[in-house]
Amino acid sequence: PLVVALDDSVSATLLPYFVKLLQDPEAEVRASASKNIAGYCELVGTEAFVEDVSPTLAELAGDLAQSVRVAVAESIMAVLPQLEYEAAVTHLLPLVMQFLRDETPEVRLKVLTALDKLVNSVGSSIVSSSIVPALLALGSDSQWRVRETVVKCMPLLAHSLGAAAFEEKLLPLHFQSMRDQVFSVRATATASLKGIGNTLGLEWCTAKLLPAILDMFESATSYLQRNTALYAIMHLMGAKGMGVLV
Repeated sequence: PLVVALDDSVSATLLPYFVKLLQDPEAEVRASASKNIAGYCELVGTEAFVEDVSPTLAELAGDLAQSVRVAVAESIMAVLPQLEYEAAVTHLLPLVMQFLRDETPEVRLKVLTALDKLVNSVGSSIVSSSIVPALLALGSDSQWRVRETVVKCMPLLAHSLGAAAFEEKLLPLHFQSMRDQVFSVRATATASLKGIGNTLGLEWCTAKLLPAILDMFESATSYLQRNTALYAIMHLMGAKGMGVLV
């Protein structure tokens, strides 16, 4: 009974003040309050969060202050696992998609680095229909850190989508990343092959990945491309069952 009374007190007394802080005229206050959104959701419960806090999130997602948008993006990704499917899709997914198009790289990165929470919350159907198109656009992002983070997500997306959908929708982007002008992007793309191999298995890798890597090596016009192909084979051999190809 004491815990229930405390929860009721928090919801009735403190939540209105928290919402006011999210709407404070000073950007520093809004940013500081936004960093605590996930903690407050855990404290007051998802029902109170959806009813009282979520209506302010759309305004915060378009805040003129970059620091506020960065804080909100990070907090929303932390809130996702706490919500039921319908609440996550209805109230948070549109904001996440907005953040993936944000002009500030740090905002986009806050979503990408926690993409597993989104994938686990909304399921493979929405991943395929909504998230993948956004990632395809980000695969050509002007900021190399964004491109690198997208390719880090490939094993996760392979697991979510399955072999056929991953091959159709994302495999071309992955090989594009292996030819990126920035070494770190290329290195991350080759390192991700181990996770993809572990997920999609020997037969798929033998049919889809290995021939493309060998073709990349044979058609290379510079030593950098040949090195990338060699690194790709090395990482792929680290996947479960792939040692039989050596």
